[in-house]
Amino acid sequence: METRTQSHWWWLDRQNSPRRRNGWLQSTLAELDEKTKAMLRLIEEDADSFAKRAEMYYKKRPQLISMVEDLYRAHRSLAERFDQVRNDPSTRLKSPLACSPSFPQSELRKVSSNLYRSSYCYIEEAYGSEDSGESEVDDPVKEDSTTKDGGEEDMGEELLSCVEGYEEVMKLRKELNGIKEENEIQKQLIQREERAKEELGDELREEVEKLRAEKIAIVMRRDVEKSDEMRKLGEEKERLEAENLTQKEQLVQKDEEKREVIRQLSLAVEILREENHRLLLKKKAVAKEETPKKQRNPFEFHYRFQGIGKLFKLSSPKSVVPL
Repeated sequence: METRTQSHWWWLDRQNSPRRRNGWLQSTLAELDEKTKAMLRLIEEDADSFAKRAEMYYKKRPQLISMVEDLYRAHRSLAERFDQVRNDPSTRLKSPLACSPSFPQSELRKVSSNLYRSSYCYIEEAYGSEDSGESEVDDPVKEDSTTKDGGEEDMGEELLSCVEGYEEVMKLRKELNGIKEENEIQKQLIQREERAKEELGDELREEVEKLRAEKIAIVMRRDVEKSDEMRKLGEEKERLEAENLTQKEQLVQKDEEKREVIRQLSLAVEILREENHRLLLKKKAVAKEETPKKQRNPFEFHYRFQGIGKLFKLSSPKSVVPL
């Protein structure tokens, strides 16, 4: 706050000036003070970054233009009033310099002449860029030859007030020019940031495209691997199915062989049973035939019985497969 106050010391000095003014001039200067306050408030608002300050400037640009127009109208009104007061002898005021008996008249003429020249320069500078054909205020130096020395002394106070008003306007113009330069710098910074953002966006887009291409390649490779794996699994399935079919055929063949073996064994068993049955019948028949013979040598009977047993042993199968 102190820095801002020091930067506008000229305006504070203008407010604290104890010079005597008439009602119209007082109201005009008060209006200028209010406009100056409002403009300074707009100019000196804080912002966190250059982008925000630039955005704030663009938002408040119409308001600033309106204030500059108001200042221009007040400035023009002061100049016209100055011209009227200068040309109207009845409204002239006595200058404190003229009333002072210790102030030499020659010095007073020099001060008045310098004030006229400086006021004319300010007026020409203020309106020269807008009305290049004619100035709104006549050259006071040329009209000095037709006025009296007393008139020059009377205009001192009004000239000082006008000069101070012109100085305020010129300083405001300088500040506005500084703000414009700062805004240009901010625009350049914003443009640089935008270019950097665009470059970063291009890099991000390239990176995204690269990632997409890599993703597509990975998906395609995965699909190829899946297809290879599916093909291998299909081949393995076909091989296992073929092996299973072969094993089934082998099992069927073995079953047929087993059935054939079982049939052959069954036939052999039946043959052996029939042979045993015949032998038993023969044995019984032999026993019946030998029963009536009472006298026989026991040794001979034993011999015959032993021979029959051997016969049975030889004719009977060694192993019988049960069904």
